[in-house]
Amino acid sequence: MTRIRVVLVGTEGEINLGFIARLVKNFDADELVLVNPRVSIGEEALRFAAHAKDVLLERTRIVASLDEALKDVSLSACTSARVGQKTDVLRHPVTPWELAEKASGYESVAVVFGRESTGLTREELLKCDLLVSIPASRTYPVLNLSHAVAIVLYELFKRVKMGSSQYRLEPARDKYLRILEDRLTCIAEHVLRDDQRLPQAIAALKHLVHKAGLTGGEAGILIYLAKRLAVALGLRECIERG
Repeated sequence: MTRIRVVLVGTEGEINLGFIARLVKNFDADELVLVNPRVSIGEEALRFAAHAKDVLLERTRIVASLDEALKDVSLSACTSARVGQKTDVLRHPVTPWELAEKASGYESVAVVFGRESTGLTREELLKCDLLVSIPASRTYPVLNLSHAVAIVLYELFKRVKMGSSQYRLEPARDKYLRILEDRLTCIAEHVLRDDQRLPQAIAALKHLVHKAGLTGGEAGILIYLAKRLAVALGLRECIERG
């Protein structure tokens, strides 16, 4: 599984540092690295970290340079709210979800976030493989540091970490989707036997079954419901179908 390293450059606020420690734990990031922080891991940072104090106390490294923070990672991505024009290639970004899609193919990924006041310098951006920017209102596109970290880590979690999460439920197998489709189609063929909209209804049912992203449990309940509906309508052939 892809390892995720969060790199904070020149962090200026203990509150943000505490919140980010929580996010590292919330979204199963593996490391937190601080590059020349302007604050220490003090009482305020620990208080705002809440139940993620262990991230600050046991899983955080402080280094002197961004080069050191990026050592041994397969892919590095710097973040910025500023995007460039056609000629400013350095500031041609990908979105957080595009980063997550690319990250799944790498052994380790570092995401670099800049200072609350000034962000990252162009020299620092040059050290990364990619630029990531979060789409936001043109009138005020700059997010709070911890909010930006939350969005990026959430997208990475969905793509590369969620497989071990309690929220990753087994999708319905093709076999059961076909049974559900067949039973619903059979019922529709009887209920709308002489209706000119029958072909459209069957097509809509097929799309519904296969586009819904049903879990195995959901498909099982719907198959049972279709069976009970067929029983209520006296459609034995629809029970046996599939």
